[in-house]
Amino acid sequence: MSASSASSPSPSLIAFLTHTESGDAIRAAMGATPHAIELGDAAAAAVYLASHPSPDVLLVEIPSAEEAPAMLDQLADVVHARTRVIVTGPVDSYRFYEWLLKLGIHDYLLQPFTAAQLVESLKKGHAPEAKTETPARSKKVIAAIGARGGVGTTTLLTTLAACIARNHEVPSVAVDLDPHFGSMALALDLEPGRAMRDVWEKPDRIDSLYLERTMIKPFTPLSMLSTEESLNDIIVPQANAGERLIATLKESYDLLAFDVPRQITPLSRYVLANADHVLLVAEPTVLSLRDILRVRDLLVEQARRPAPLLVLNRVGLYTKSQLSESAVAKHVGMDVALSLGYYEDIADTVARGELLLRNTKLVKPLEPLCMLADRLMGIGSGTSSATPAKRRLLPRIGAK
Repeated sequence: MSASSASSPSPSLIAFLTHTESGDAIRAAMGATPHAIELGDAAAAAVYLASHPSPDVLLVEIPSAEEAPAMLDQLADVVHARTRVIVTGPVDSYRFYEWLLKLGIHDYLLQPFTAAQLVESLKKGHAPEAKTETPARSKKVIAAIGARGGVGTTTLLTTLAACIARNHEVPSVAVDLDPHFGSMALALDLEPGRAMRDVWEKPDRIDSLYLERTMIKPFTPLSMLSTEESLNDIIVPQANAGERLIATLKESYDLLAFDVPRQITPLSRYVLANADHVLLVAEPTVLSLRDILRVRDLLVEQARRPAPLLVLNRVGLYTKSQLSESAVAKHVGMDVALSLGYYEDIADTVARGELLLRNTKLVKPLEPLCMLADRLMGIGSGTSSATPAKRRLLPRIGAK
């Protein structure tokens, strides 16, 4: 197939195909819009982009599901993060389609596709040009740390980020800062990524494209950075790791949500000191009181920042030994920002490795957390702007 393009040095779409029918569909869909059609598949595209700039849209052919991982991994090394990648091929499988979307692929077109199907694919995720202006959303950094282990900090933070990402379509990233025992990916039955070790040890080498390639994506627009390093490895964060990580993530995300381990490192100190909001998660028990005070003192006296927002989780789990909200507040000298009750359905959903928002039974119990998330982002006036109908649909979106 010979290359064809409109007279432009910088085509908006470049396609790598081996089927003439697909080329005809592209020409009909693009019309006078600059485009180019090259002979070859995704592997040929990777070779081409190694020495050419990425287009706005890249359409590549994948011969089979078995060849897809290696081809797309090679392509990820050279394609720009802002390029929308559309994959086409003969694989007629919804699971293959879902896998591609989780990788960050814009869309998948089963061959042979029509011009109308390509036009619809190009429209996905793009609002019409004529649009009323909206004020720019400020970037927010939220950190959560548990007063003790096992109080539900990871689940709480992941759900908070999911509320913001899904209810308000805010590009969000949840980051697990524990390289050895981080459980953010594990809790959602996802494979950990590979980027975080370089974030700690080689922060000057990371950029937004590198992080994007190693993100886990529970659903759009929520991404996740989580790793699981060998217990034999000693990882020492560089002094500028926290500053570099936050600055790089802010290039692509409006919400940065950090799960901070209780093993305080220079990286976690930086995140806690520079977060817009810090959540201190605890259970309403006597055992929690000492560590609530210790973390508060770390933030107020050493980090020189306001006291954290105290969140009591699993209220009602320890019916005989539980302290009242007022008793906790009195002992630690801090108001309780939020109390979340214990629900067996929440515990069961977490045990199954599922995102809490996907369980229709939990919409009401999670409402206070989503409302807090809205306030932290400065969305609305203390209540969520998402409609009840939209909230009811949330658990079904992206469900397996």
